[in-house]
Amino acid sequence: AGAGCSYSFADPDTATVNVSRVLRLHFFPFTSSSSVNLSSASFSVSVRDAYTLLSSFSPPRDGVVKEYFVPGDGSGEFRVKFTPDAGSTAFVSAIELFPAPPELLWRRPVKPVGALVDSVDVNAWPQQALETVYRLNVGGSKVTAANDTLWRTWLPDDPYFSSPRGLSQVNSTSTPIIYGTSIGYTREVAPDSVYKTQRAMNMTSQQLFLTPGPFNLTWTFALPPPAPGSDSDYLVRLHWCDYSPVSSVVATGIVFDVYVAQRLASKDLDRNAVDAAEQPNEAF
Repeated sequence: AGAGCSYSFADPDTATVNVSRVLRLHFFPFTSSSSVNLSSASFSVSVRDAYTLLSSFSPPRDGVVKEYFVPGDGSGEFRVKFTPDAGSTAFVSAIELFPAPPELLWRRPVKPVGALVDSVDVNAWPQQALETVYRLNVGGSKVTAANDTLWRTWLPDDPYFSSPRGLSQVNSTSTPIIYGTSIGYTREVAPDSVYKTQRAMNMTSQQLFLTPGPFNLTWTFALPPPAPGSDSDYLVRLHWCDYSPVSSVVATGIVFDVYVAQRLASKDLDRNAVDAAEQPNEAF
């Protein structure tokens, strides 16, 4: 659309303003019958005239799917607007929009990392539009949308795992996953295939003193540069699922620290404190 366009959807769930909506935008450029080359398109995408999700965006030639969590506003309408840059065009190949299950976001308090608690408005996070940047299946293979109740894709963690290979071991289980439904967690958080694999520390190497210095598992992610004059905050969700390969490693229990962006996020985290089958922790 050279002049831009918008889509308006009925949003009847007006009673739960703070429940996010999942919005997926599919972009697959090609040369159309009107000889418009969508590969050179550059445009912006906004929602409800309140959130700018993309600015001067040019989809890659191989296509891309962008996923966002957008809070409801109680208006009964959800509007997505595509505005082309000057002399360009805008397009979208497919749109998905559905309510985010309540256990998916904001069920647990968000813990600030690397900032004074008083300087961060933790309660403001449910009012922010968030883009999914990475979603990894640790220790496992790619999980496609066909195997996820919310049609998500989970990528293998190998390309992002930056610790020496000898420091870790991959565990798996064929035992059915038991979700903490009594405290509100279901397969909407993550499918069984995600929780049936895990990457754990290689305790044999540690006990044989083959790993001098700090013993840790580290994942490294490339992040896009922030927009000029602005800072970028990231919400990190960590999932744990406890089963026998981990439980039997240390009889007295497993306690560890979690660092995010080289800052301490959780000190002396006890697996028993997060053992609700797959109770996720959040940090930013």
